[in-house]
Amino acid sequence: MTKVKTELDRLKQLDVTVPVDEPTPWYTPMVVVPKSSGQVHIRVDLTKLNNA
Repeated sequence: MTKVKTELDRLKQLDVTVPVDEPTPWYTPMVVVPKSSGQVHIRVDLTKLNNA
């Protein structure tokens, strides 16, 4: 889980993601995929967004 938090912190620092502190109807489920290097890919499932 530490690698995921590290990557999320990196994406936040780059302004790729922003924290949400309240309920919202718009959210994207996150999928974590391990890389062969030991790092992680963070992907999102855009199915709900595409259906909107």
